[in-house]
Amino acid sequence: MQQLLIDHALLIMDFSSVSFDFTLMNKPVIYYHFDVNRFFKRGILRPAEETFLGKIAQNEADLVDMIEESIEINFKNFDIELDNIIKYQDRHNCRRIYQAVLSKLDKENEKNEG
Repeated sequence: MQQLLIDHALLIMDFSSVSFDFTLMNKPVIYYHFDVNRFFKRGILRPAEETFLGKIAQNEADLVDMIEESIEINFKNFDIELDNIIKYQDRHNCRRIYQAVLSKLDKENEKNEG
């Protein structure tokens, strides 16, 4: 799956969380909820516009228009502000996790020695 995400410039998706990976790669996502009534038959916690990071096509004509728009802007990500959603947009998550674990271990060692 990772290689597919790397190799492609645009993702058309229904509801999968794989879209967040694509968004983190700063690539555009278009959601086409062709079965929205069935999928959300028990309701949705938040409005779809606040739930999905990307454009949402309401019908096939919208989908085609959004694909054309993406081609015209050379597959740049749509205007989505990620700063309020994703704190770090770099490639240093592993380092941060490692440092956090080391820090936690150091604190535990200090507590046990003290």
